[in-house]
Amino acid sequence: MNVKQSFLKISLIFSLLTAVSSLSSHAQSGRQKETVDPAVHTWNLAAGGEVEGSLVAYSLQSRIITLELTNGKTVHLGPRDLTAISKLKWLASPAFMDALKRYSVPKDVELTIASNLAAPVIGSILGAFLAFWMAASMVMGNKRITRAVGSFAICVGYFLLVTAITGFALHAISSNLGDSPVAPLMHAVALSFGLVAMAIILSCRIGSDYGESGIVGLGTLSVALINGLILATITVYLLPRFLEAPGIDDWFTDRLLAPLGLA
Repeated sequence: MNVKQSFLKISLIFSLLTAVSSLSSHAQSGRQKETVDPAVHTWNLAAGGEVEGSLVAYSLQSRIITLELTNGKTVHLGPRDLTAISKLKWLASPAFMDALKRYSVPKDVELTIASNLAAPVIGSILGAFLAFWMAASMVMGNKRITRAVGSFAICVGYFLLVTAITGFALHAISSNLGDSPVAPLMHAVALSFGLVAMAIILSCRIGSDYGESGIVGLGTLSVALINGLILATITVYLLPRFLEAPGIDDWFTDRLLAPLGLA
């Protein structure tokens, strides 16, 4: 399969999804919009355990998150009380987006954030390359590091491109459909197409770079993902606990949220 042709087809599909979501939005514009309660999520706590409820408010002044539990009770938490994954759900919530309208970035924080992100970003890239090189060596028996560097760099470019197109499609759906009941389905469809497109394009590219078929490329990609998961589990989860060092939950709060004045 030609990678350019595959990418063109996926781009057309995303354009169609965006058009459909826009038409659905205009079709509903004549009706009165119903009030939709914030979605109920499971919030994992850094100290252990979890709670189920809707995030109804976030205060920039007190840096307090307010959750309305399914039993009707109200709970107040700080960003530090949540795990990294739950922090991401909080950052993507409508309550946080509403609070951002009154937020101003602290002065001279850009350099601090950049320096805090530099080591994790570089480490993540090196870890991903190591996982890819190991997979290529295991599946295709080619241990040439120069070949792996070239193929990995091209795959990263395709990854960023498909991610950008998927993100644009998801944003377009959110902007046009809002709280429509159709929105979750359209989000799922767009995300599914993005993942399938990513797998097809990267598999074909890897197979072509090594003179193999796309199926072999898919096998290499799958092994690379498994290798990456193992490396990430060791370095992000197991190693900090073995060394009794702060894990990703504390790092997220101390290195990113605190300098930005969000925690």
